[in-house]
Amino acid sequence: MFRYGFFVRFLGVLCSMVLMCALVIYTQYYASVWVLAGILVWQIRDFMRYAEQGQEVFRRFLSAIYYDDYTQSYAGGQSDRTTAPLQQAFNKVLQKFQEIRADREAQFAYLQAIVQHIPLGLLVFDEAGHIQLLNPQACKFLNLPPSAQSIAEMSDDLANIRTYLEQTSWAERELVRIPDEYKILQIALRRNALRIRGKLYHIVSLQDIQSELEDKEMEAWQNLIRVLTHEIMNSVTPIISLSGTIEDDLKFYRNNLPAHTEQGQASKRIVLPYQEFTETLDEVQTAVHAIQRRSDSLKRFVQDFRHITKIPTPQLVLMPVEALFADLQMLYREEFRKAQLQASFEVCPVHLQILADRVLLEQVLINLIKNALQALEGRIDKTLTLRCFQDRMGKTLLTIADNGAGIDGQARKNLFVPFFTTKKNGSGIGLSFSRQVMRLHGGSIEVQSKLGEGTMFLLRFA
Repeated sequence: MFRYGFFVRFLGVLCSMVLMCALVIYTQYYASVWVLAGILVWQIRDFMRYAEQGQEVFRRFLSAIYYDDYTQSYAGGQSDRTTAPLQQAFNKVLQKFQEIRADREAQFAYLQAIVQHIPLGLLVFDEAGHIQLLNPQACKFLNLPPSAQSIAEMSDDLANIRTYLEQTSWAERELVRIPDEYKILQIALRRNALRIRGKLYHIVSLQDIQSELEDKEMEAWQNLIRVLTHEIMNSVTPIISLSGTIEDDLKFYRNNLPAHTEQGQASKRIVLPYQEFTETLDEVQTAVHAIQRRSDSLKRFVQDFRHITKIPTPQLVLMPVEALFADLQMLYREEFRKAQLQASFEVCPVHLQILADRVLLEQVLINLIKNALQALEGRIDKTLTLRCFQDRMGKTLLTIADNGAGIDGQARKNLFVPFFTTKKNGSGIGLSFSRQVMRLHGGSIEVQSKLGEGTMFLLRFA
């Protein structure tokens, strides 16, 4: 269609030029020449406009691509029938670009959703320190708002991390400690560089490895306890059995001794007098009985520690914290009264619920309350506070705080280690048991304490 229109207009211009030349050369009709000249000018303008139609469409098409404007549409009317094929081709190209951009935006939204929800902190910044990507977990670790524009906005408390990020020569992996709202986080930093179109970007991942360290520590202790209890039980069991047999034999011989003893004729050896022999049997029997008693005590001790490695799988149910606190108040009401202790139970919001095993969680709280009561012995103004609330990340926290004597730093480090105890008659399994229960719930337990001010245990739920 375009070629036909082009040819017709070109032929018309050519004919007008030939006719005008003929009139000028062979005739004297100058008026007709001027009329024909005007027609020729109009034909030339129409010819140029017709030839430039495709260029205008093509210019608009390139402009749309340059400005990423794929919303344009080339729907030519009756007067644009000559460029209709070109416009249709451009429409197809723009539609393809729209589909590609829609796919790209969908993929970007998909990746953004993944980045925002993964538990790993991700930070991307350029050479100037301008932040290109920052997910919520990284905001939490670095204490930055989601709208942060530069790593220079990090607080002075995180100067060690900022120095690591700003230095030009760096290790691919770094372990740092970050103060959190209620604990110190152990963070593993991994850093990599990526150059895109001549611009350098730094990709940093932040991972809280505290829970992994606790899991590995607890797994090591459990394996050690299994080995120790197995070996100890293998040795203690035959000792108990043999000492029982010896004790029974001694009782038999003692009850069946003759009334007097005589000098042995065949062996020519002297037999002990009856009274002295009887006293010797009593001493042996007492010693054997002591061995059996201590062996039984050791056996019970080992069986108690076996419970640490055999905690049942929690049966998680959604339960109101208010009801749990009410049961604890009822359970310890009389004990609180006798100890002259002021106890308070707070839940915010009031109808807050947690997903937990009621029996196991109650046992953990009973252990912690018992420890608090012992820590408050000898104090004048005794206070115990149990609180349950949600932190800024929406996690449920349960705290048990007292104003007791507190725990020194060295003891605090070993507080959750099996067998470790600061009490004279303690077994050292209560807090270790509590930590394992919280780990099985997908949570954790931490302690904060100051000498002379008190102690707070914090249960963090998943």
